[in-house]
Amino acid sequence: MPLKKTEDAVKEALFAGRTAVWYNNLLIGRQQYLVPLIQASLQVTSARYQGISSVIDVEVKNTTGVDFILINQSPYTFHNNDDVVTVKAYSTTKIEVKTLEQLQQFELPFKVMNGIVAPKTHPDIVLKVEVKG
Repeated sequence: MPLKKTEDAVKEALFAGRTAVWYNNLLIGRQQYLVPLIQASLQVTSARYQGISSVIDVEVKNTTGVDFILINQSPYTFHNNDDVVTVKAYSTTKIEVKTLEQLQQFELPFKVMNGIVAPKTHPDIVLKVEVKG
């Protein structure tokens, strides 16, 4: 169903709770609406291993005006960061991930700290990483 941008459609979505609030770099909304919004905002644009090592450079692009604050939930450690990564608005952030062996694909789950889906509950997202060439 295509999105309607009329005043009545926006009002109906607000009363039905199918919206997200963005205030002071904080996103608030229901899980079923907020998670897809965040997932669509962050894209893995590149993933390349540093030579023959098990450290991979993963570039994550943020296509929105929100600075996302992410906490690593994966079994992998980050080479030059702690487990907290900020992906700034309209920019690309490189994360160096230690995978212990060279993988062709893997997932990076994160908790989004500047998102709220319920009291004291932050949404979880997963970035899918595929190594190309």
